Amino acid sequence: MTLRCRAALLLPVVLFAAREVRADARAEAKRHFRTGMALIDKGDPRAGIAELERAYALKPHPAVQFNIGRAAEALGDHPRALAAYRLYLASAPADSADVEARMARVEARSTARAPVLPPAPPAEPAPAVTATPQPPGAETTLPIPEPPPGADPPTLRAAAALARALAGALQPDAGTTAPLVEAPPAPDAGTAVADAGPVESVQPDAGAALPEAPAGEMESIYAERSVTAARTEADVMDSPAFVTVITREELEQSGFRTIPEALRRIPGITVAQMTQSDFNVTLRGLNRRLANKVLVLVDGRSVYQDFLGGTAWEALPVELQDVERIEVVRGPGAALYGASAFGGVVNIITRTAEASGVEASGEAGLPRQGRLALRTTGLVVLPRPPRALTAGCRPLCWLLGRSWSDTRVTGAAGGGVREAQREELPRSRPDLFRLVDPADVSGRAGRLWAAVEVQAAPEHRVRVEGGLVRLRQDLNALGSLRNYVLDGMLGWAQARWLYGPVSLRAFYTGVDLQAQPELTPRRPDPLRTRVITHLLDVEPVLNLPFRLLGDHRVVAGAGWRLKAVEWSYLDGRHVQNLVSAFAQETWAPVPWLSLVGSYRVDRHPLAPPVYGDIPLYGRLPVPPLPGLSHSARLAATVRVLDTSLRVAAATAFRDPTFMESYVDFALPLTVEGAVLSFQGSHRLLPERIASLEVGSSTRLADRLALDTALYLMAVDRLIGMRAPEVDRTPGVDDTGRFVIGRGGFENSGNVLLGGGAEVLLRLFPLDGVDLDVGWAGHRLFGTRAVMPWDLAAGSAALPQPGDFRARLEDPPYRLVAALRMRAPLGLEGGVDASLTGPTTWHEETIDPASPTGVRLDGIPVDPYLNTSVRVGWRLWGGAAVVSAVGQNLLAPVHREHPFGDRVGPRALVTLALRP
Repeated sequence: MTLRCRAALLLPVVLFAAREVRADARAEAKRHFRTGMALIDKGDPRAGIAELERAYALKPHPAVQFNIGRAAEALGDHPRALAAYRLYLASAPADSADVEARMARVEARSTARAPVLPPAPPAEPAPAVTATPQPPGAETTLPIPEPPPGADPPTLRAAAALARALAGALQPDAGTTAPLVEAPPAPDAGTAVADAGPVESVQPDAGAALPEAPAGEMESIYAERSVTAARTEADVMDSPAFVTVITREELEQSGFRTIPEALRRIPGITVAQMTQSDFNVTLRGLNRRLANKVLVLVDGRSVYQDFLGGTAWEALPVELQDVERIEVVRGPGAALYGASAFGGVVNIITRTAEASGVEASGEAGLPRQGRLALRTTGLVVLPRPPRALTAGCRPLCWLLGRSWSDTRVTGAAGGGVREAQREELPRSRPDLFRLVDPADVSGRAGRLWAAVEVQAAPEHRVRVEGGLVRLRQDLNALGSLRNYVLDGMLGWAQARWLYGPVSLRAFYTGVDLQAQPELTPRRPDPLRTRVITHLLDVEPVLNLPFRLLGDHRVVAGAGWRLKAVEWSYLDGRHVQNLVSAFAQETWAPVPWLSLVGSYRVDRHPLAPPVYGDIPLYGRLPVPPLPGLSHSARLAATVRVLDTSLRVAAATAFRDPTFMESYVDFALPLTVEGAVLSFQGSHRLLPERIASLEVGSSTRLADRLALDTALYLMAVDRLIGMRAPEVDRTPGVDDTGRFVIGRGGFENSGNVLLGGGAEVLLRLFPLDGVDLDVGWAGHRLFGTRAVMPWDLAAGSAALPQPGDFRARLEDPPYRLVAALRMRAPLGLEGGVDASLTGPTTWHEETIDPASPTGVRLDGIPVDPYLNTSVRVGWRLWGGAAVVSAVGQNLLAPVHREHPFGDRVGPRALVTLALRP
């Protein structure tokens, strides 16, 4: 056997047998942390500190440094304790004053016990300070030097405090004499030193008792956290909804290059790739070619495009290297986030500026694709204001001291460019003209962004950020409109202010896009269009915890949103003002039980009116009362040992988009001058969904994580395109076109009933190996039933049944699997795979033989498999990472939609620099 063959056989053994390896850094760090705390509790702080340091190296967390400092303080290792406390204070914790007092006591002990060199001979020798032996338990008294003449009272108090600290640190045993200690010099006049307080008697004994850790820190260290499900940070085990978190480590170790690709690894999410820049992401079914039932957020800011409905993934203002984690909440989320959170919420949370530095990354591959990205961060810690400014007057100075105590200014800026070639080049046809070049570009984007955050105190922060995106993206539009290309600009700005329990967010998004098909039968292109949108959103929120028969947390807020659209496909310029209010109460009467209730009301200009019983007239709409849309959620979570059980019921709605309400568009047909007219409807009712879910989450000894969910759902008022009808009285419209048919949008008279199940199992068998396996099954059935709450509204509020059919494009199942591993030599790798079941897409196609020129077809799509393989090598302690990625190398070429490009193999090489 050759040496090369032996090396190839030994490599897997080395990867799996090595102990100092990791894949899921959080899970392994949590194991080391628990081991370290257990060793400290058993009286072995030295070994416990070593375990805590391993945990911090894997996944830095400020509370780990606090516990290292406590253990080092008990061990008598004062330099290490002070260094750990300083690292903890660098995170600006809420208990910084208590930790600083603790550091002062440690410094006093360290100074008292350190050997002191004899001072230079003075002009007149001073007598040595000698302690008189005291009986056991008696208070030790040392002669205190006389204060210098003219010392002010603050100086006297500072000197007395320091003397008391030294006296407490120098308590000798009975019958011994204290060593000679040089009296410390008096501080300068005008300098105030905080009173160190009583000194704890802590001896360098391995079994000494440690002071208590900050409240709540012990249980929260390395717990999987989420802020999206309840709009406040909490353990996912206590979440009122099914939450899955994709961490930065998982993104780095996988071969995914876009966020939609990363979402494939979550059961319950269906990703249909049309091109390399056009993805449609849906949660728990209700698939559409233009997915419009999932709300996508970036740090809580909506990037949902209200004019058309859906998310332009190529226009996201972040690069992959800017993402800290992605939180996916499955199930209706409108009770907290409003209309667009119909099927769920995807919240992309970006990284914070931990320290000053520069990062760069690049990739290139075949078929032609490339990306360059740059990120730079800066951190400045400002000194505290002089005490004279905060102690001389009240209440203004008290407020200044509260709002400016640990001031940190962080800044971050970045940007990048990306280009991706098409998987399948469009075919040229002799009867069509090409208007968009180059034809082989699927997506192209350039991004710039910057952010500045001022943290004046642990509970007082202000953040301002903004960015610009220049993009070109493919888009498969509605109905028979396909192969559109979007080209334009997107700009955004956001300001956030947080002071204690009160926060205020305001953001603006502006879009200016040109859109047209790549191929057209005539020139000039009659379908070329321009869309300009403006979105302004303001939302104050109150997040208030309190205790009353248990722990409570109230999250309440209001919102105002201004939406303006100018689009040549609409019947004019439209402006909408939307207002909303929501409230959520979380009550934990006992530590193992949590009850959550949420309610939200939205006012939409096109929402159905409120009906009332008018004397002599019967049930009629009441004009003074605005149309309102309501959403609610009730949830209960019970924690038993390492498992939490969850029951939740929720409702949600989706308002009609500008396209569905105001479209006035003429589709040219094959006959010269003949058109098919599409017009929106102002009478569309919001789509509605009601869901009931039972789930569980288990975290077993940091070796296993199991999440399950079983849900039932009812959906009605779905908005879809009605089948075009031949105009009984065809004629010429105002523009001289011959209208032979009409189409538009309407609410379905059907109610869809169904449900599904989701399972995600995560195993951590070794420190360097993680294995994920997941399954999701889903099914919907169309009925002619009526929602129970509609029966009391009367027939005037009910949608009228029509020819609209429930078109189910939902795959019956999805399977996902992922394997990640890291080795001590810097080698790492990952394999991801997802299998999507078969489905039938109901799509409108051009048919010259049809009277309207359009025909509805059911087109089946076979099951398809997506794979991603990555092998990486970390150099110089992770300062450089080189990796090779292969996408769909293990999967056959396939299509994920009848009109989409074929999806085939891709290969690329990436380089990331993090000096």
